[in-house]
Amino acid sequence: MFETLNDRGLRVSQADLVKNYLFGQAGNRLAEAQAKWASMIRSLETVDKEDTAIDYLRLISTLINGLTRERQVFERIKPLTNSPLKAITFLDTIDDFSSDYVAMLTPQHFKWQGYPERIRRSVSTLSLLGVTQIRHLMLAVAHHFNKKEADNAFRLFVDWIVRMFIAGSGRVGRVESIYATLAHNIHTKTEIRTAKALSDRMAGNIANDKDFEEAFARAHVSKTKLARYYLGMLELTAGGKGLPELVPNEDTTAVNLEHVLPINPLETDLEQFGDAGGYTSRIGNLVLLNAKTNSGAGNDSFESKRPLLDSSPFLLTREVAKYEQWGATEIDDRQAKLAKLAVKTWSMKVT
Repeated sequence: MFETLNDRGLRVSQADLVKNYLFGQAGNRLAEAQAKWASMIRSLETVDKEDTAIDYLRLISTLINGLTRERQVFERIKPLTNSPLKAITFLDTIDDFSSDYVAMLTPQHFKWQGYPERIRRSVSTLSLLGVTQIRHLMLAVAHHFNKKEADNAFRLFVDWIVRMFIAGSGRVGRVESIYATLAHNIHTKTEIRTAKALSDRMAGNIANDKDFEEAFARAHVSKTKLARYYLGMLELTAGGKGLPELVPNEDTTAVNLEHVLPINPLETDLEQFGDAGGYTSRIGNLVLLNAKTNSGAGNDSFESKRPLLDSSPFLLTREVAKYEQWGATEIDDRQAKLAKLAVKTWSMKVT
């Protein structure tokens, strides 16, 4: 079938190949095989993304075989399912895990009922961060860990990814094989069942506190959603009460992200900088403002913005108003302070 359809110029997905092979191996249990596949698909259809089935099958293959690329899915699954019993057993597995797959992408999924409330926040944040390479590990943990350890592990995943973003020097994708190995070990052995065990095995692959603080102190953030998330979490760590709307990753209309030194600075601002472009996206130059009271300070000078900053409900925003002027020195100073908060915010400590 694969060769015939490709000769006609049609794309055959790896998921189609797996499905048809499973049905072909099911023998007189075909109806049972079809029912199990349909049950899996019904679960996956609740996830609003393309190619969900092949992504899911790839993760399942990784849990069983070790790291699997999309192009390898069919060839890695085929030897596991070459008899009616093996085919049905594999279908049982993919049907069983499908709910966990959907849950790890869905903060409000019914699976999380009875778990610590924090895990929903972690699921939401992981979705915001958008790192797909860790999903092998998320699936293994969601299925095999108890509620308390799953909550701790998902929070740990957030810490890892943020540290990778800030201090990973582009290594986010390169740790996929490590995540996959951990996921495979969780699925095939019983020695890893706690967040502490995961943390111990990742030691050396994630920036330590010193390196993370140093990297955070000079970091730039170009993506608004990440800047809002970083500042929101730092605000919570600092003890600021902020607004009820300050719930990371949820309401993006109640709080604005403001560049203290504007993206298009005035000539008077430029007098404070040798290279304004190198400072506008620095974390130390960014603040949160209440959208209801912020009329859009935009390109206003720092002196004009100070009253607005000083009246903000956000503690970290008010701190900026205490500076007499706003230049490179002030941005460096503020960002160094935020870096110390960052170490506490994404601490990697397992509770």
